[in-house]
Amino acid sequence: AVIAIEKLDFGTVKSGDIAEKTVPLRNDGDGPFTILRTNSSCPCVIFEKPSAELCVVKPGATVNLPIKYDPKDRVGPQGAVVAIMTDDPANPALTLDIAAFVEALVVVRPPNGITWGYIKRGNAIGKTLDIAPGNAKNDIELVHIASSHPGVKVTTEKKTQGDERKIVASFIIGPDVPLGTLEATITARVRVDKEEAEIKLPMRGEIIGDLLVTPPAIVSPQIAYTLGQRISEITVRASEENAGPPKLLGAMAVGSVKALVIKTANTKAHTIAVHAGDNVNAGPQSGTVYVMTDSKDQPITAIPVYFRMDDSVRAEPSVITLKAGAKQRIVLRPANGEKLKIVNIGFEEDVVKAEVAQPEQTNAENPAAVEITALAPAKSDRQSSVVVVETDFPGGSRVYVPVAISEN
Repeated sequence: AVIAIEKLDFGTVKSGDIAEKTVPLRNDGDGPFTILRTNSSCPCVIFEKPSAELCVVKPGATVNLPIKYDPKDRVGPQGAVVAIMTDDPANPALTLDIAAFVEALVVVRPPNGITWGYIKRGNAIGKTLDIAPGNAKNDIELVHIASSHPGVKVTTEKKTQGDERKIVASFIIGPDVPLGTLEATITARVRVDKEEAEIKLPMRGEIIGDLLVTPPAIVSPQIAYTLGQRISEITVRASEENAGPPKLLGAMAVGSVKALVIKTANTKAHTIAVHAGDNVNAGPQSGTVYVMTDSKDQPITAIPVYFRMDDSVRAEPSVITLKAGAKQRIVLRPANGEKLKIVNIGFEEDVVKAEVAQPEQTNAENPAAVEITALAPAKSDRQSSVVVVETDFPGGSRVYVPVAISEN
């Protein structure tokens, strides 16, 4: 089994077209061989196993296997490898290099649309969209261009750079565009070499007024281990780079957080420290910080805060397994080492018994403790329970201790 060529070059393929060629497969032996399967390294190459009558190649015969190239989503020089598997014991796997140059009718830069961080409304985005012919020898004409958002003004200019002629689109945010995230679609229709192409690309970014409060939301990756622990901070400044800071009227927190205005060396911005609340239970927590300024555009800015609070009071051990009649002492330790007092214990009396062994923590060596006794379950589905220990410690008012009762 022999492929009669070393490389199959599709030449220039226009985007949107599908090129077709054949691969000549010859039998130089003295017996027939059978084509078992075909594979390609790229989905752009469509190379299927031939029909039954072409699968068996007789001695001295040549079959031309059809192969297609689909240039979808590709531009410029391209390469791939195809493989033909046969039952020829001397040469069972044949490979062939594939080459093509994909010429797009239109090239767009950037190809994924326009994105930006913060833009003050009424200003230009500062990023342009270039639309050029795939073949620099061709001319390009703009038929139509628009943004799906009515507050985005689009201006265009035709430029020549070297041998390339292109359409350059610029964007201005209107003075009355609502603050927050702006998402829109740019739609353009151009004509190249008597053919028309339509382009649709996204645009996305944040619109601000005379004030910039960052970050827009706080999602803390760190776990808060102590009540009142600092989580993050909020910066408040004017949106104009050289302008002085706005007047900060206050910062109010609701939910599981508190906010404190702090002094820093930065004379152009205010800093608000965000802390976990003083009485927050363990688990996922959230809150909102409201920043109040003399801004005309956004006098009140809400910043959502999300974090996770660790146990303020830890049970040691935190989970227990006991045989019926066995006892286990559980000690309670505040995360910050402060004093703690047990005020109540909740438990299912037919499953476990719980008693206060040490009512309060006097120091680290003498922690508060409870003693749990497993009872003989009356039913098989009552072999587990949860003991709830209530304390006077802020954030640790309830400590849960799962208990499993084993038969052996």
